[in-house]
Amino acid sequence: MKDLMKKSSVLVYIRRFWLAIFVIAGMSYAIYFISQHTVQLNTISDIPPSFLVILLILQCIMWLLISFTWMIINQAQSGKKIPLYDCFSYMALIVLGKYIPGKIWGLVARGADMYVRHGISKTQSLAATYVEQFFLLYIGIAMGSVIFLNQILEIPYFFGVLMGLLLIFLSAPIYNSSLEFMINIYIKINSKITGKEPVTGSEKKLGERVTRLYSIKLSVYFLSIWVISGTILFFLYISLFESTSSLQLYLVVLAANSLSVIIGFFAFFAPGGIGVREGVSSAILSAFMSPEEAITLVIIFRIWVVITEISSGAIALGIRSRLVTNRNLVK
Repeated sequence: MKDLMKKSSVLVYIRRFWLAIFVIAGMSYAIYFISQHTVQLNTISDIPPSFLVILLILQCIMWLLISFTWMIINQAQSGKKIPLYDCFSYMALIVLGKYIPGKIWGLVARGADMYVRHGISKTQSLAATYVEQFFLLYIGIAMGSVIFLNQILEIPYFFGVLMGLLLIFLSAPIYNSSLEFMINIYIKINSKITGKEPVTGSEKKLGERVTRLYSIKLSVYFLSIWVISGTILFFLYISLFESTSSLQLYLVVLAANSLSVIIGFFAFFAPGGIGVREGVSSAILSAFMSPEEAITLVIIFRIWVVITEISSGAIALGIRSRLVTNRNLVK
């Protein structure tokens, strides 16, 4: 009897504090990474205050846009509207979760918390996550590839823009085809594990198909997120090296950022894609700036990202603790 009581009390503590432990673990790894790059950290302090203000504004806009995008995706899949501050805390979960290491843990933690706090089923959160990750990766690949091809094949900017718009227009049928493919894989795996034929039609409801108008709207949101992220990298370059800027260099930086992040996303062996992202990004940028500048830039950008992700995690924890306190006072 005592053993059961001890076990139940342990479970209570786990359910109450698992999120804080999760975020703190991510922060700890991120702080460790920063401590290994103190020289580059000192370089960030040399950035002019005006540029730091611009970078912080861009970072906040990107956070808000990511949180808002998750809010509308989840609402479309579950029919429930999660407050924007909750969506911000989920954004922090995702970015810190990849430092555990393991990118999947942030997604799992978000789904578990949505089920407990908002009554959103695991199937609905999984469907929303698939929409989110598909459009994030699809638009990042599309933007990076169009710019990259434009620079290599010297395609006129006008045709590059048309190619990009065409890919956005095709996002709905490509997403729906990929969803059908994933559901069919699930059905086959489920049939082999259970030894039973799937219930007619039930598995087909695992994900909602998206309309063309909805997919275009999501594409614009994620394109904006990628552009802001690349713009932060570009402003870092200007502030650090005081070099003359150009449209060509700006576009190359956007492409290098999106392609390196996506390749790092699939590098499951590297927490947060550390090392992989920097290698890919510096390799692309080295063709347009000195290798020393490229390597320094991507390392400092990584430190900037880690610092802001730690900040987002701390802010998210503060918001959640305040909400819990207010909820207890109401009770």
